[in-house]
Amino acid sequence: MMTTPTLSIITPVLNGGSFLLKAIRSVAEAAAIGADVEHIIVDGGSTDGTLEIARAAMADPGSPITQILTGPDSGQSQAINRGVEKSKGRYVVWLNADDYYLPFGLSRMVVALSRSTSEVVVGRCRFVDESGRTVFEPEPPDPVTPGALLRLLSGWFAGRSIVQPEAFILRDAFDAMGGIDETLHYTMDHHLWLRLANSGAAFQLEQIGVAHQLAHADQKTADNAIVVAELLSYAFEQLEEIQPSIERDAAERELRTIETRLNRARAMLEALHRLTEFPSDKVLLVQTKHRLSEDEYTAIRAGLSRKSRILLAGLSPEDSQRLVRDVRPEVIPVVVGRVPIIRSAFDVVVATASAIGPNANDFVCTDLLRPGGNMYLIGAVAATDVKKVVQMQSKFISDSLTFRDSVLLDAPDAVQNIGRLREMLRSVRSVHCKPGVQVVTLSRSVNEGNREAWPFAPGLVRIGL
Repeated sequence: MMTTPTLSIITPVLNGGSFLLKAIRSVAEAAAIGADVEHIIVDGGSTDGTLEIARAAMADPGSPITQILTGPDSGQSQAINRGVEKSKGRYVVWLNADDYYLPFGLSRMVVALSRSTSEVVVGRCRFVDESGRTVFEPEPPDPVTPGALLRLLSGWFAGRSIVQPEAFILRDAFDAMGGIDETLHYTMDHHLWLRLANSGAAFQLEQIGVAHQLAHADQKTADNAIVVAELLSYAFEQLEEIQPSIERDAAERELRTIETRLNRARAMLEALHRLTEFPSDKVLLVQTKHRLSEDEYTAIRAGLSRKSRILLAGLSPEDSQRLVRDVRPEVIPVVVGRVPIIRSAFDVVVATASAIGPNANDFVCTDLLRPGGNMYLIGAVAATDVKKVVQMQSKFISDSLTFRDSVLLDAPDAVQNIGRLREMLRSVRSVHCKPGVQVVTLSRSVNEGNREAWPFAPGLVRIGL
């Protein structure tokens, strides 16, 4: 190993033992076929055997691992800076523990680096799944300019981006930038490319397949809204560094669109989050007036028998009459406008949300039932279903921040949708269920295919003792 290697590869890792060995071997294989590299592992305090894997690999004859740095850090950005500070290479790059290099591609890239005078040399990296299947293949913008890096909707988020293991940075240029901003945890690579581009750095593009970035369930992720907010924290400041141009104007328009979306998304996400604050053993009463659909009527009818003691509360006269006519119960059903406080009196209770009194939060709905009884709540939704759909809707809203095409957040009625959510929260009531009861949504009370802001439509919920 030369005292001044062409390339220093930094691998920051924290409890990445299940992936690290593949990353290490990919560098070692490149070194074995002649790539002039050193490999530095920076461990932030792993407890899963990561250090043992790294130390065993370092002990292998011919290993390019020159250092293993250990100790707590503030995150990936600080770990990379620590590694670069200890490195000796003319160029530097970081390879996450769950990514890996293509040995022959890396070897070709190191040759290109040995001949280059550019501040950044960019190869090609694919996103692959654990079977090696390509799931995404971004391309770097050509040319790499500050405006191109800030055209987020039509460029960066649309696949015209630089993937971190494919970008090799001249050590002097890295140092001139002050390294990676350690306050950033998700977009520190984009921030670094942007600062380099604004400083006049030359980006040399090479059509060399050099790395694979692994897409898997355990990788470092964040809510897209958090990522976007971090990116916007520096984007406008960097935009001011660009001279007036058509490209700058295009970048600013896209940044303003994302900024508007983010402000609206935060209001929606806050309102949605409040819907998850209900305990899972609750049933939410949403709609005050509700006629039975045919599916709901069929589900209720299947739970009734002639021997059932039945309470019908808050139903329309047509629905009540139809149920009584079709069931012909031996005991005349109790038909009322509001649920009475009678304990253990009925085999079946069919009630609308509006039939539950104003003190719904103190009402244990199953108190009305005899052992083995069932209660059907119309215009209600199980709290567990609300949480599922809130997660789905929240993710969609967050993901849509970076869609190139127009989305709900761009629509004029987006503000109205926020108001609808807040108004709904003021009107939602809830009822308790006894521990251990079965709560089943019989009709579709969550619009899982609906991408509007309204998070769910109330339906029919069965509560059984």
